[in-house]
Amino acid sequence: TLRFMAPEHLTGKPDTKSDIYSLGVTLYELLTHRPAFIKDRRKKTIQRILNAEFTPPRRVRPDIPRDLEAIVLKAMACEPAQRYESAAALANDLRHFVSGRPVRARRPMAVERTWLWVRRNPLVASLSILMILGAATSFLLISTEWRSAVAEGQRAERNLSLALESMDRLLEHFSSGWMAHPATTGADPDGQPVSDVFSSVAVSNYSASVLEDALRFYNRFTEQNATDPQLKRDTAKVHRRVGEIYQRIGEYAKAEQALRRSLQLLQPDTDVATSVEALERAEILNEIGMTLHAISQFSSAATEFRQAKQILANDRFRDNPACQAEIARTEINLGQSFWLMGQKGEAGRCHQHAIELLEGLVAHSSESVQHRLLLAQAYRIHARFPAPDKTGRSQSEYRAAGINILDGLVCDFPSIPDYRCELSEMLITSSYRSRRSQVPGQRSKDVERAVELARELHASHPSIPRYRAALAASLKALANETRRASPVDATLQFAESIGLYRDLAQDFQDVPVYRMLLASALREHGNDRRRSGDDEAARALLEEAITAQEDFIAFRPNSVYGALTLRQMREDLERLSTSLGSTEPATNSP
Repeated sequence: TLRFMAPEHLTGKPDTKSDIYSLGVTLYELLTHRPAFIKDRRKKTIQRILNAEFTPPRRVRPDIPRDLEAIVLKAMACEPAQRYESAAALANDLRHFVSGRPVRARRPMAVERTWLWVRRNPLVASLSILMILGAATSFLLISTEWRSAVAEGQRAERNLSLALESMDRLLEHFSSGWMAHPATTGADPDGQPVSDVFSSVAVSNYSASVLEDALRFYNRFTEQNATDPQLKRDTAKVHRRVGEIYQRIGEYAKAEQALRRSLQLLQPDTDVATSVEALERAEILNEIGMTLHAISQFSSAATEFRQAKQILANDRFRDNPACQAEIARTEINLGQSFWLMGQKGEAGRCHQHAIELLEGLVAHSSESVQHRLLLAQAYRIHARFPAPDKTGRSQSEYRAAGINILDGLVCDFPSIPDYRCELSEMLITSSYRSRRSQVPGQRSKDVERAVELARELHASHPSIPRYRAALAASLKALANETRRASPVDATLQFAESIGLYRDLAQDFQDVPVYRMLLASALREHGNDRRRSGDDEAARALLEEAITAQEDFIAFRPNSVYGALTLRQMREDLERLSTSLGSTEPATNSP
Protein backbone atom coordinates (compact mmCIF):
# COMPACT_ATOMS: atom_id res chain seq x y z
CA THR A 1 0.00 0.00 0.00
CA LEU A 2 0.94 3.67 -0.29
CA ARG A 3 2.23 4.10 3.27
CA PHE A 4 4.92 1.42 2.75
CA MET A 5 6.41 3.11 -0.35
CA ALA A 6 9.81 4.78 -0.07
CA PRO A 7 10.10 8.48 -1.05
CA GLU A 8 12.17 7.66 -4.16
CA HIS A 9 9.57 5.05 -5.12
CA LEU A 10 6.94 7.78 -5.23
CA THR A 11 9.17 9.89 -7.47
CA GLY A 12 9.71 7.01 -9.87
CA LYS A 13 13.31 6.14 -8.92
CA PRO A 14 13.15 3.00 -6.73
CA ASP A 15 16.18 0.85 -6.04
CA THR A 16 17.12 -2.03 -3.74
CA LYS A 17 17.13 0.28 -0.71
CA SER A 18 13.44 0.98 -1.26
CA ASP A 19 12.74 -2.45 0.19
CA ILE A 20 14.77 -1.59 3.29
CA TYR A 21 12.59 1.49 3.78
CA SER A 22 9.39 -0.60 3.42
CA LEU A 23 10.66 -3.06 6.00
CA GLY A 24 11.49 -0.16 8.33
CA VAL A 25 7.87 1.02 8.08
CA THR A 26 6.66 -2.53 8.84
CA LEU A 27 8.95 -2.72 11.85
CA TYR A 28 7.72 0.71 13.03
CA GLU A 29 4.08 -0.41 12.90
CA LEU A 30 4.77 -3.73 14.62
CA LEU A 31 6.47 -1.93 17.50
CA THR A 32 4.09 1.04 17.88
CA HIS A 33 0.83 -0.71 16.94
CA ARG A 34 -0.12 2.24 14.72
CA PRO A 35 0.51 3.40 11.13
CA ALA A 36 3.69 5.35 10.54
CA PHE A 37 1.78 7.88 8.43
CA ILE A 38 -1.65 9.08 9.46
CA LYS A 39 -4.29 7.99 6.98
CA ASP A 40 -5.39 10.99 4.94
CA ARG A 41 -5.99 12.03 1.35
CA ARG A 42 -3.52 10.47 -1.07
CA LYS A 43 -1.82 13.77 -1.87
CA LYS A 44 -1.36 14.58 1.81
CA THR A 45 0.01 11.11 2.59
CA ILE A 46 2.54 11.38 -0.25
CA GLN A 47 3.64 14.75 1.10
CA ARG A 48 4.17 13.27 4.59
CA ILE A 49 6.26 10.42 3.16
CA LEU A 50 8.42 12.76 1.09
CA ASN A 51 8.99 15.02 4.11
CA ALA A 52 9.42 12.13 6.60
CA GLU A 53 6.56 13.47 8.71
CA PHE A 54 6.07 10.65 11.19
CA THR A 55 6.27 10.44 14.98
CA PRO A 56 9.46 8.74 16.25
CA PRO A 57 8.67 5.32 17.76
CA ARG A 58 9.65 6.19 21.34
CA ARG A 59 7.25 9.15 21.39
CA VAL A 60 4.45 6.69 20.64
CA ARG A 61 5.69 3.98 23.02
CA PRO A 62 8.39 5.12 25.47
CA ASP A 63 9.17 1.50 26.42
CA ILE A 64 10.71 0.83 23.00
CA PRO A 65 14.50 0.58 23.49
CA ARG A 66 16.57 3.40 22.02
CA ASP A 67 18.75 1.02 20.01
CA LEU A 68 15.70 -0.55 18.39
CA GLU A 69 14.30 2.88 17.58
CA ALA A 70 17.66 3.79 16.01
CA ILE A 71 17.46 0.71 13.75
CA VAL A 72 13.94 1.69 12.63
CA LEU A 73 14.91 5.30 11.95
CA LYS A 74 17.98 4.26 9.96
CA ALA A 75 15.89 1.87 7.86
CA MET A 76 13.29 4.65 7.30
CA ALA A 77 15.78 7.38 6.47
CA CYS A 78 14.39 9.69 3.79
CA GLU A 79 17.62 9.61 1.78
CA PRO A 80 18.60 6.13 0.50
CA ALA A 81 22.28 6.84 1.22
CA GLN A 82 21.48 7.15 4.95
CA ARG A 83 19.82 3.74 5.15
CA TYR A 84 21.48 0.36 5.61
CA GLU A 85 23.72 -0.63 2.70
CA SER A 86 22.07 -4.04 2.34
CA ALA A 87 19.59 -6.47 3.79
CA ALA A 88 22.47 -8.32 5.43
CA ALA A 89 23.54 -5.13 7.27
CA LEU A 90 20.03 -4.61 8.62
CA ALA A 91 19.76 -8.25 9.63
CA ASN A 92 23.13 -8.06 11.35
CA ASP A 93 22.11 -4.99 13.37
CA LEU A 94 18.93 -6.78 14.47
CA ARG A 95 21.00 -9.80 15.49
CA HIS A 96 23.28 -7.55 17.52
CA PHE A 97 20.29 -5.97 19.22
CA VAL A 98 18.74 -9.32 20.17
CA SER A 99 22.05 -10.64 21.53
CA GLY A 100 22.78 -7.46 23.50
CA ARG A 101 25.73 -6.29 21.40
CA PRO A 102 26.17 -2.67 20.16
CA VAL A 103 24.28 -1.76 17.01
CA ARG A 104 25.63 0.32 14.13
CA ALA A 105 22.53 2.49 14.10
CA ARG A 106 22.96 3.55 17.73
CA ARG A 107 22.67 7.30 18.07
CA PRO A 108 25.28 9.16 20.17
CA MET A 109 22.83 10.03 22.97
CA ALA A 110 21.89 6.39 23.59
CA VAL A 111 23.02 5.40 27.09
CA GLU A 112 20.83 2.44 27.90
CA ARG A 113 22.28 -0.99 27.35
CA THR A 114 20.22 -3.34 25.19
CA TRP A 115 20.74 -6.34 27.44
CA LEU A 116 18.87 -4.61 30.27
CA TRP A 117 15.81 -4.30 28.04
CA VAL A 118 16.17 -7.92 26.97
CA ARG A 119 16.11 -8.97 30.62
CA ARG A 120 13.00 -6.88 31.31
CA ASN A 121 11.19 -7.98 28.13
CA PRO A 122 12.31 -11.55 27.28
CA LEU A 123 9.16 -12.46 25.38
CA VAL A 124 9.30 -9.49 23.03
CA ALA A 125 13.03 -9.91 22.54
CA SER A 126 12.92 -13.64 21.85
CA LEU A 127 9.79 -13.85 19.73
CA SER A 128 8.75 -10.59 18.11
CA ILE A 129 12.22 -9.44 17.14
CA LEU A 130 13.22 -12.88 15.89
CA MET A 131 10.16 -13.01 13.66
CA ILE A 132 10.98 -9.58 12.28
CA LEU A 133 14.57 -10.68 11.77
CA GLY A 134 13.40 -13.69 9.80
CA ALA A 135 11.20 -11.56 7.57
CA ALA A 136 13.95 -8.98 7.09
CA THR A 137 16.72 -11.31 6.04
CA SER A 138 14.62 -13.64 3.92
CA PHE A 139 12.52 -11.19 1.91
CA LEU A 140 15.24 -8.61 1.38
CA LEU A 141 17.97 -11.07 0.45
CA ILE A 142 15.81 -12.56 -2.29
CA SER A 143 14.58 -9.20 -3.51
CA THR A 144 18.15 -7.87 -3.65
CA GLU A 145 19.46 -10.86 -5.60
CA TRP A 146 16.57 -10.75 -8.04
CA ARG A 147 16.88 -7.06 -8.78
CA SER A 148 20.62 -7.48 -9.19
CA ALA A 149 20.04 -10.26 -11.69
CA VAL A 150 17.60 -8.13 -13.68
CA ALA A 151 19.95 -5.15 -13.65
CA GLU A 152 22.83 -7.28 -14.94
CA GLY A 153 20.68 -8.78 -17.64
CA GLN A 154 21.32 -12.36 -16.55
CA ARG A 155 19.71 -15.06 -14.43
CA ALA A 156 22.39 -14.93 -11.74
CA GLU A 157 21.31 -18.46 -10.89
CA ARG A 158 23.92 -19.13 -8.26
CA ASN A 159 23.21 -15.98 -6.25
CA LEU A 160 19.46 -16.48 -6.51
CA SER A 161 19.83 -20.10 -5.42
CA LEU A 162 21.83 -19.06 -2.36
CA ALA A 163 19.23 -16.42 -1.49
CA LEU A 164 16.40 -18.94 -1.81
CA GLU A 165 18.29 -21.39 0.38
CA SER A 166 18.81 -18.71 3.01
CA MET A 167 15.14 -17.77 2.89
CA ASP A 168 14.10 -21.41 3.26
CA ARG A 169 16.24 -21.84 6.37
CA LEU A 170 14.80 -18.73 7.96
CA LEU A 171 11.21 -19.54 7.07
CA GLU A 172 11.58 -22.81 8.95
CA HIS A 173 11.27 -20.71 12.11
CA PHE A 174 7.72 -19.77 11.04
CA SER A 175 6.55 -23.36 10.50
CA SER A 176 4.65 -25.47 13.04
CA GLY A 177 6.97 -28.45 12.72
CA TRP A 178 8.84 -27.63 15.94
CA MET A 179 5.64 -28.36 17.89
CA ALA A 180 5.65 -31.98 16.74
CA HIS A 181 9.31 -32.89 16.24
CA PRO A 182 12.60 -32.21 18.04
CA ALA A 183 14.34 -29.13 16.65
CA THR A 184 17.68 -29.35 14.88
CA THR A 185 20.55 -27.15 16.00
CA GLY A 186 23.08 -25.28 13.94
CA ALA A 187 25.04 -22.06 13.72
CA ASP A 188 24.25 -18.56 12.54
CA PRO A 189 26.24 -16.76 9.79
CA ASP A 190 28.69 -15.51 12.45
CA GLY A 191 29.37 -19.06 13.62
CA GLN A 192 27.42 -18.63 16.86
CA PRO A 193 25.23 -21.55 17.97
CA VAL A 194 21.53 -21.09 17.27
CA SER A 195 19.38 -21.29 20.36
CA ASP A 196 16.29 -23.49 20.48
CA VAL A 197 14.27 -20.29 20.91
CA PHE A 198 14.64 -19.78 17.15
CA SER A 199 12.41 -22.79 16.68
CA SER A 200 9.88 -21.53 19.21
CA VAL A 201 8.23 -18.74 17.23
CA ALA A 202 4.60 -18.67 18.31
CA VAL A 203 2.26 -20.43 15.87
CA SER A 204 -0.52 -17.97 15.11
CA ASN A 205 -2.25 -16.02 12.36
CA TYR A 206 0.83 -13.78 12.34
CA SER A 207 3.10 -16.75 11.56
CA ALA A 208 0.83 -17.66 8.66
CA SER A 209 0.77 -14.07 7.39
CA VAL A 210 4.58 -13.97 7.33
CA LEU A 211 4.62 -17.11 5.20
CA GLU A 212 1.93 -15.69 2.92
CA ASP A 213 4.15 -12.64 2.37
CA ALA A 214 6.93 -15.05 1.43
CA LEU A 215 4.60 -16.79 -0.99
CA ARG A 216 4.09 -13.57 -2.90
CA PHE A 217 7.84 -13.47 -3.50
CA TYR A 218 7.99 -17.13 -4.48
CA ASN A 219 5.01 -16.90 -6.81
CA ARG A 220 6.53 -13.89 -8.53
CA PHE A 221 9.81 -15.68 -9.15
CA THR A 222 8.06 -18.89 -10.19
CA GLU A 223 6.11 -17.04 -12.88
CA GLN A 224 9.34 -15.70 -14.38
CA ASN A 225 11.22 -18.99 -13.97
CA ALA A 226 8.54 -21.55 -14.75
CA THR A 227 11.08 -24.15 -15.84
CA ASP A 228 13.11 -24.03 -12.61
CA PRO A 229 12.18 -27.28 -10.75
CA GLN A 230 13.91 -26.30 -7.50
CA LEU A 231 12.04 -23.00 -7.32
CA LYS A 232 8.81 -24.88 -7.90
CA ARG A 233 9.58 -27.25 -5.02
CA ASP A 234 10.52 -24.36 -2.74
CA THR A 235 7.21 -22.65 -3.52
CA ALA A 236 5.36 -25.89 -2.77
CA LYS A 237 7.19 -26.15 0.55
CA VAL A 238 6.07 -22.68 1.65
CA HIS A 239 2.47 -23.45 0.65
CA ARG A 240 2.67 -26.56 2.79
CA ARG A 241 4.01 -24.64 5.77
CA VAL A 242 1.18 -22.12 5.44
CA GLY A 243 -1.34 -24.97 5.30
CA GLU A 244 0.09 -26.71 8.35
CA ILE A 245 -0.02 -23.51 10.41
CA TYR A 246 -3.61 -22.82 9.40
CA GLN A 247 -4.45 -26.41 10.30
CA ARG A 248 -2.85 -25.88 13.72
CA ILE A 249 -4.87 -22.76 14.50
CA GLY A 250 -8.17 -24.19 13.20
CA GLU A 251 -8.44 -22.26 9.92
CA TYR A 252 -9.32 -25.39 7.97
CA ALA A 253 -10.61 -23.85 4.73
CA LYS A 254 -7.39 -21.86 4.33
CA ALA A 255 -5.35 -24.91 5.31
CA GLU A 256 -6.95 -27.08 2.63
CA GLN A 257 -6.43 -24.41 -0.04
CA ALA A 258 -2.72 -24.02 0.75
CA LEU A 259 -2.11 -27.76 0.99
CA ARG A 260 -3.84 -28.48 -2.32
CA ARG A 261 -1.72 -25.82 -4.02
CA SER A 262 1.38 -27.44 -2.58
CA LEU A 263 0.26 -30.84 -3.87
CA GLN A 264 -0.44 -29.38 -7.31
CA LEU A 265 3.08 -27.95 -7.55
CA LEU A 266 4.56 -31.32 -6.59
CA GLN A 267 2.85 -33.31 -9.34
CA PRO A 268 5.61 -35.46 -10.92
CA ASP A 269 6.54 -35.03 -14.56
CA THR A 270 6.42 -38.82 -15.03
CA ASP A 271 4.39 -41.69 -13.60
CA VAL A 272 7.49 -43.06 -11.89
CA ALA A 273 8.17 -41.12 -8.70
CA THR A 274 11.13 -41.46 -6.38
CA SER A 275 10.55 -42.51 -2.78
CA VAL A 276 11.14 -38.90 -1.65
CA GLU A 277 8.56 -37.53 -4.12
CA ALA A 278 6.02 -40.25 -3.29
CA LEU A 279 6.47 -39.73 0.44
CA GLU A 280 6.08 -35.96 0.20
CA ARG A 281 2.86 -36.21 -1.80
CA ALA A 282 1.44 -38.87 0.55
CA GLU A 283 2.23 -36.68 3.56
CA ILE A 284 0.36 -33.74 2.05
CA LEU A 285 -2.62 -35.93 1.13
CA ASN A 286 -2.73 -37.11 4.73
CA GLU A 287 -2.70 -33.49 5.93
CA ILE A 288 -5.52 -32.60 3.53
CA GLY A 289 -7.46 -35.62 4.78
CA MET A 290 -7.02 -34.61 8.42
CA THR A 291 -8.17 -31.09 7.55
CA LEU A 292 -11.38 -32.53 6.10
CA HIS A 293 -11.71 -34.96 9.00
CA ALA A 294 -11.60 -32.03 11.45
CA ILE A 295 -14.72 -30.51 9.87
CA SER A 296 -16.50 -33.91 9.83
CA GLN A 297 -16.18 -34.51 6.09
CA PHE A 298 -15.20 -38.12 6.79
CA SER A 299 -16.00 -39.57 3.38
CA SER A 300 -13.95 -36.92 1.58
CA ALA A 301 -11.16 -37.39 4.12
CA ALA A 302 -11.14 -41.14 3.48
CA THR A 303 -10.74 -40.46 -0.24
CA GLU A 304 -7.57 -38.44 0.43
CA PHE A 305 -6.22 -41.14 2.74
CA ARG A 306 -6.83 -43.82 0.12
CA GLN A 307 -4.92 -41.77 -2.45
CA ALA A 308 -2.01 -41.46 -0.04
CA LYS A 309 -2.07 -45.19 0.57
CA GLN A 310 -2.18 -45.91 -3.17
CA ILE A 311 0.86 -43.70 -3.86
CA LEU A 312 2.93 -45.70 -1.37
CA ALA A 313 1.52 -49.12 -2.31
CA ASN A 314 4.48 -49.92 -4.51
CA ASP A 315 6.91 -52.79 -4.03
CA ARG A 316 9.78 -50.33 -4.57
CA PHE A 317 8.90 -48.66 -1.25
CA ARG A 318 8.42 -51.86 0.77
CA ASP A 319 11.88 -51.64 2.38
CA ASN A 320 11.77 -47.89 2.94
CA PRO A 321 11.08 -47.24 6.68
CA ALA A 322 9.83 -43.69 6.09
CA CYS A 323 7.32 -44.86 3.47
CA GLN A 324 6.15 -47.73 5.67
CA ALA A 325 5.68 -45.34 8.60
CA GLU A 326 3.59 -43.05 6.39
CA ILE A 327 1.47 -46.03 5.33
CA ALA A 328 0.89 -46.72 9.02
CA ARG A 329 -0.09 -43.09 9.62
CA THR A 330 -2.49 -43.34 6.70
CA GLU A 331 -4.05 -46.48 8.19
CA ILE A 332 -4.50 -44.71 11.53
CA ASN A 333 -6.22 -41.77 9.83
CA LEU A 334 -8.31 -43.99 7.57
CA GLY A 335 -9.36 -46.14 10.53
CA GLN A 336 -10.68 -43.11 12.41
CA SER A 337 -12.72 -42.02 9.39
CA PHE A 338 -14.13 -45.54 8.90
CA TRP A 339 -15.09 -45.73 12.57
CA LEU A 340 -16.99 -42.45 12.44
CA MET A 341 -18.72 -43.55 9.24
CA GLY A 342 -19.94 -46.68 11.06
CA GLN A 343 -17.61 -49.09 9.22
CA LYS A 344 -16.20 -50.69 12.37
CA GLY A 345 -14.79 -53.79 10.69
CA GLU A 346 -12.75 -51.73 8.23
CA ALA A 347 -11.64 -49.43 11.05
CA GLY A 348 -10.41 -52.37 13.12
CA ARG A 349 -8.42 -53.79 10.20
CA CYS A 350 -6.78 -50.42 9.56
CA HIS A 351 -5.79 -50.01 13.21
CA GLN A 352 -4.39 -53.55 13.38
CA HIS A 353 -2.35 -53.06 10.21
CA ALA A 354 -0.95 -49.78 11.53
CA ILE A 355 0.08 -51.41 14.81
CA GLU A 356 1.73 -54.33 13.02
CA LEU A 357 3.75 -52.02 10.77
CA LEU A 358 4.81 -49.70 13.56
CA GLU A 359 5.72 -52.41 16.05
CA GLY A 360 7.98 -53.87 13.40
CA LEU A 361 9.57 -50.48 12.65
CA VAL A 362 10.13 -49.68 16.34
CA ALA A 363 11.63 -53.14 16.96
CA HIS A 364 14.03 -52.59 14.07
CA SER A 365 14.85 -48.96 14.93
CA SER A 366 13.84 -48.18 18.51
CA GLU A 367 15.60 -44.80 18.45
CA SER A 368 13.21 -43.38 15.83
CA VAL A 369 11.14 -40.74 17.60
CA GLN A 370 8.56 -40.53 14.83
CA HIS A 371 7.93 -44.28 14.77
CA ARG A 372 7.46 -44.36 18.55
CA LEU A 373 5.03 -41.44 18.43
CA LEU A 374 2.96 -43.03 15.68
CA LEU A 375 2.84 -46.33 17.58
CA ALA A 376 1.58 -44.53 20.70
CA GLN A 377 -1.11 -42.83 18.59
CA ALA A 378 -2.16 -46.19 17.15
CA TYR A 379 -2.39 -47.66 20.66
CA ARG A 380 -4.49 -44.72 21.88
CA ILE A 381 -7.00 -45.01 19.06
CA HIS A 382 -7.21 -48.80 19.44
CA ALA A 383 -7.86 -48.34 23.16
CA ARG A 384 -10.68 -45.88 22.44
CA PHE A 385 -12.44 -47.83 19.70
CA PRO A 386 -12.94 -51.46 20.74
CA ALA A 387 -12.38 -53.77 17.81
CA PRO A 388 -11.47 -57.46 17.32
CA ASP A 389 -7.81 -58.00 18.24
CA LYS A 390 -5.98 -61.07 16.98
CA THR A 391 -3.07 -60.58 19.41
CA GLY A 392 -5.23 -61.17 22.47
CA ARG A 393 -4.15 -57.92 24.13
CA SER A 394 -6.75 -55.95 26.07
CA GLN A 395 -7.55 -52.27 25.63
CA SER A 396 -5.93 -51.61 29.01
CA GLU A 397 -2.70 -53.16 27.77
CA TYR A 398 -2.69 -50.98 24.67
CA ARG A 399 -3.35 -47.92 26.81
CA ALA A 400 -0.55 -48.77 29.25
CA ALA A 401 1.89 -49.38 26.37
CA GLY A 402 0.99 -46.02 24.83
CA ILE A 403 1.47 -44.18 28.13
CA ASN A 404 4.88 -45.83 28.53
CA ILE A 405 6.01 -44.66 25.08
CA LEU A 406 4.78 -41.12 25.59
CA ASP A 407 6.30 -40.88 29.06
CA GLY A 408 9.63 -41.64 27.44
CA LEU A 409 9.17 -39.05 24.70
CA VAL A 410 8.12 -36.32 27.15
CA CYS A 411 11.10 -37.14 29.34
CA ASP A 412 13.53 -37.08 26.40
CA PHE A 413 12.00 -34.02 24.68
CA PRO A 414 10.21 -31.87 27.29
CA SER A 415 10.08 -28.83 24.96
CA ILE A 416 7.93 -30.52 22.27
CA PRO A 417 4.29 -29.51 22.97
CA ASP A 418 2.65 -32.27 20.93
CA TYR A 419 4.27 -35.02 23.00
CA ARG A 420 2.75 -33.58 26.16
CA CYS A 421 -0.61 -33.18 24.44
CA GLU A 422 -0.52 -36.78 23.22
CA LEU A 423 0.25 -37.94 26.77
CA SER A 424 -2.58 -35.83 28.22
CA GLU A 425 -5.02 -37.32 25.70
CA MET A 426 -3.73 -40.86 26.35
CA LEU A 427 -4.05 -40.53 30.14
CA ILE A 428 -7.81 -39.91 29.91
CA THR A 429 -8.35 -42.50 27.17
CA SER A 430 -10.29 -45.56 28.29
CA SER A 431 -13.41 -47.49 27.50
CA TYR A 432 -15.84 -48.45 30.24
CA ARG A 433 -14.48 -52.00 30.05
CA SER A 434 -10.84 -50.98 30.49
CA ARG A 435 -11.72 -48.44 33.20
CA ARG A 436 -13.07 -51.21 35.44
CA SER A 437 -9.77 -53.10 35.16
CA GLN A 438 -7.61 -50.16 36.28
CA VAL A 439 -5.92 -50.10 39.68
CA PRO A 440 -8.15 -48.25 42.19
CA GLY A 441 -7.04 -44.63 42.52
CA GLN A 442 -4.77 -44.80 39.47
CA ARG A 443 -7.45 -43.39 37.20
CA SER A 444 -7.70 -40.22 39.32
CA LYS A 445 -3.92 -39.77 39.33
CA ASP A 446 -3.79 -40.17 35.57
CA VAL A 447 -6.58 -37.66 35.02
CA GLU A 448 -5.00 -35.11 37.38
CA ARG A 449 -1.75 -35.41 35.47
CA ALA A 450 -3.61 -35.00 32.19
CA VAL A 451 -5.15 -31.75 33.45
CA GLU A 452 -1.75 -30.46 34.57
CA LEU A 453 -0.16 -31.18 31.18
CA ALA A 454 -3.05 -29.67 29.22
CA ARG A 455 -3.27 -26.58 31.41
CA GLU A 456 0.42 -25.81 30.83
CA LEU A 457 -0.01 -26.30 27.08
CA HIS A 458 -3.06 -24.06 26.83
CA ALA A 459 -1.36 -21.33 28.88
CA SER A 460 1.75 -21.45 26.69
CA HIS A 461 -0.04 -21.81 23.33
CA PRO A 462 -3.54 -20.26 23.61
CA SER A 463 -3.94 -20.05 19.81
CA ILE A 464 -3.89 -23.86 19.36
CA PRO A 465 -7.45 -25.29 19.59
CA ARG A 466 -6.21 -28.85 20.09
CA TYR A 467 -4.53 -27.91 23.37
CA ARG A 468 -7.64 -26.05 24.53
CA ALA A 469 -9.77 -29.09 23.69
CA ALA A 470 -7.33 -31.35 25.57
CA LEU A 471 -7.75 -29.18 28.67
CA ALA A 472 -11.55 -29.21 28.36
CA ALA A 473 -11.62 -33.01 27.97
CA SER A 474 -9.28 -33.63 30.90
CA LEU A 475 -11.25 -31.27 33.16
CA LYS A 476 -14.47 -33.08 32.33
CA ALA A 477 -12.81 -36.41 33.10
CA LEU A 478 -11.50 -35.01 36.40
CA ALA A 479 -14.96 -33.72 37.36
CA ASN A 480 -16.39 -37.19 36.85
CA GLU A 481 -13.64 -38.66 39.01
CA THR A 482 -14.05 -36.18 41.88
CA ARG A 483 -17.82 -35.58 41.92
CA ARG A 484 -18.49 -38.08 44.74
CA ALA A 485 -15.56 -37.11 46.98
CA SER A 486 -15.67 -33.36 46.30
CA PRO A 487 -18.89 -32.11 44.68
CA VAL A 488 -17.84 -28.45 44.91
CA ASP A 489 -14.56 -29.11 43.06
CA ALA A 490 -16.41 -31.18 40.48
CA THR A 491 -18.84 -28.32 39.82
CA LEU A 492 -15.95 -25.92 39.22
CA GLN A 493 -14.21 -28.41 36.94
CA PHE A 494 -17.37 -29.02 34.92
CA ALA A 495 -17.93 -25.27 34.63
CA GLU A 496 -14.39 -24.65 33.37
CA SER A 497 -14.64 -27.51 30.88
CA ILE A 498 -17.98 -26.23 29.57
CA GLY A 499 -16.59 -22.70 29.25
CA LEU A 500 -13.70 -23.97 27.13
CA TYR A 501 -16.04 -26.00 24.92
CA ARG A 502 -18.37 -23.03 24.51
CA ASP A 503 -15.45 -20.92 23.32
CA LEU A 504 -14.29 -23.62 20.91
CA ALA A 505 -17.79 -24.03 19.46
CA GLN A 506 -18.07 -20.25 19.04
CA ASP A 507 -14.57 -19.70 17.63
CA PHE A 508 -14.61 -22.66 15.23
CA GLN A 509 -18.13 -22.88 13.93
CA ASP A 510 -17.15 -25.14 11.02
CA VAL A 511 -15.97 -27.88 13.44
CA PRO A 512 -19.13 -29.78 14.47
CA VAL A 513 -17.41 -32.01 17.02
CA TYR A 514 -16.97 -29.07 19.40
CA ARG A 515 -20.75 -28.74 19.60
CA MET A 516 -21.09 -32.44 20.36
CA LEU A 517 -18.39 -32.27 23.05
CA LEU A 518 -20.07 -29.20 24.55
CA ALA A 519 -23.40 -31.04 24.61
CA SER A 520 -21.77 -34.05 26.30
CA ALA A 521 -20.14 -31.91 29.01
CA LEU A 522 -23.40 -30.05 29.65
CA ARG A 523 -25.34 -33.30 29.89
CA GLU A 524 -22.88 -34.88 32.33
CA HIS A 525 -22.86 -31.74 34.47
CA GLY A 526 -26.66 -31.64 34.35
CA ASN A 527 -26.95 -35.25 35.48
CA ASP A 528 -24.48 -34.54 38.28
CA ARG A 529 -26.57 -31.56 39.40
CA ARG A 530 -29.70 -33.76 39.31
CA ARG A 531 -28.03 -36.37 41.53
CA SER A 532 -27.12 -33.57 43.95
CA GLY A 533 -30.76 -32.43 44.13
CA ASP A 534 -30.33 -29.17 42.20
CA ASP A 535 -33.04 -29.94 39.65
CA GLU A 536 -33.47 -26.40 38.32
CA ALA A 537 -29.77 -26.12 37.46
CA ALA A 538 -29.92 -29.60 35.97
CA ARG A 539 -32.81 -28.64 33.70
CA ALA A 540 -31.04 -25.48 32.45
CA LEU A 541 -27.90 -27.50 31.66
CA LEU A 542 -29.84 -30.23 29.86
CA GLU A 543 -31.76 -27.69 27.80
CA GLU A 544 -28.49 -26.09 26.69
CA ALA A 545 -27.07 -29.55 25.98
CA ILE A 546 -30.00 -30.34 23.70
CA THR A 547 -29.53 -27.06 21.81
CA ALA A 548 -25.84 -27.79 21.29
CA GLN A 549 -26.59 -31.36 20.16
CA GLU A 550 -29.25 -30.10 17.73
CA ASP A 551 -26.63 -27.73 16.28
CA PHE A 552 -24.31 -30.71 15.87
CA ILE A 553 -27.03 -32.73 14.12
CA ALA A 554 -27.62 -29.81 11.74
CA PHE A 555 -24.02 -30.23 10.57
CA ARG A 556 -24.08 -34.04 10.62
CA PRO A 557 -27.67 -35.12 9.94
CA ASN A 558 -26.61 -38.69 9.16
CA SER A 559 -24.84 -39.26 12.48
CA VAL A 560 -26.50 -42.30 14.09
CA TYR A 561 -24.64 -41.71 17.35
CA GLY A 562 -25.62 -38.03 17.31
CA ALA A 563 -29.30 -38.82 16.82
CA LEU A 564 -29.25 -41.50 19.53
CA THR A 565 -27.57 -39.15 22.00
CA LEU A 566 -30.06 -36.38 21.24
CA ARG A 567 -32.96 -38.74 21.90
CA GLN A 568 -31.40 -39.78 25.22
CA MET A 569 -30.93 -36.15 26.22
CA ARG A 570 -34.57 -35.40 25.50
CA GLU A 571 -35.62 -38.40 27.56
CA ASP A 572 -33.41 -37.19 30.44
CA LEU A 573 -35.03 -33.78 30.30
CA GLU A 574 -38.52 -35.25 30.04
CA ARG A 575 -37.97 -37.33 33.17
CA LEU A 576 -36.56 -34.33 35.01
CA SER A 577 -39.46 -32.11 33.96
CA THR A 578 -41.92 -34.75 35.14
CA SER A 579 -40.23 -34.98 38.53
CA LEU A 580 -40.47 -31.19 38.83
CA GLY A 581 -44.20 -31.36 38.10
CA SER A 582 -43.87 -29.45 34.84
CA THR A 583 -46.67 -29.89 32.35
CA GLU A 584 -44.79 -28.08 29.61
CA PRO A 585 -43.07 -30.18 26.94
CA ALA A 586 -39.31 -30.46 27.47
CA THR A 587 -38.45 -29.65 23.89
CA ASN A 588 -39.83 -30.03 20.41
CA SER A 589 -39.06 -33.21 18.58
CA PRO A 590 -37.72 -32.87 15.06
